[in-house]
Amino acid sequence: MGKKEKSVINSGIEKKAARRSSLKTKFTLLSVLTSLVLAAAIFVAAGLALTNSNQSSLQLLEKTMRDDFDRLIKQQVETAVSTIDSFYQKAQTGEITEEEAKALASEAVREMRYGTDGYFWIDTYEGVNVVLLGGDAEGKSRIDSIDANGVSFIKDILSNGRQADGGSSSYG
Repeated sequence: MGKKEKSVINSGIEKKAARRSSLKTKFTLLSVLTSLVLAAAIFVAAGLALTNSNQSSLQLLEKTMRDDFDRLIKQQVETAVSTIDSFYQKAQTGEITEEEAKALASEAVREMRYGTDGYFWIDTYEGVNVVLLGGDAEGKSRIDSIDANGVSFIKDILSNGRQADGGSSSYG
């Protein structure tokens, strides 16, 4: 065999080897690319699952906090009502006058607090304020008062107060 024939044969072998190498490279790249896409999809799915889990956890935490607050405020209101009732009972037995009972109950409620900035007040069923931190509203009708959202909150509170088991009102 001559140099030329060897050169052609070698050239053919090199071309086949190059094609195999190119094909092998393409399969390798395809495998790596597929792995990267799969890894990215798993990463995105895990991220979405984590986000959904966090959202659910936040919603549960918020609900728990609101329920705890509602339970606490209900207990505090029951304490305030019990305090007022104790003065009423003393007036009923003649231990103190009705006027003294009202004055003592009013002062006790004026001093009551809950949380960091919560306070109690007393309104009559007609919407006249009896106790509100000793402020200017005392003695005045608040029946037509509306909050920042346009809600007639005093009417709502009084309506809930008339229910046998009480109720709750949200206002702002």
